[in-house]
Amino acid sequence: MLPILPPRWQQKVPHVHIVTPLLTGGQEQEAVDSHLFISRVPPISLDRSRLVPFVDEMNTALEAHARALGEEQGPFDLIHTHDWLTARAGVALKHAWHRPLLATIHCH
Repeated sequence: MLPILPPRWQQKVPHVHIVTPLLTGGQEQEAVDSHLFISRVPPISLDRSRLVPFVDEMNTALEAHARALGEEQGPFDLIHTHDWLTARAGVALKHAWHRPLLATIHCH
């Protein structure tokens, strides 16, 4: 569940676009409020039995969707990727758009 942005952030952050895999349901496009938008991207293949190829295909789909969103919505200020699962798409967008990349990596 994603929180609604606090009012003090709404004045500083005009728009936040989240691009995430559509794996467990939800609408493909969702406006949570006037500042927060979620795009859930369907996977190219639903075969999750081979994790690395699945993640690679998902990164391809996420990157393509984000590139289209960037052309439609204008330049983004920051790219955030979550763990190695979306890292390839984040790195590709960082280099294509010349924007900073913030990565959240979990260590076990």
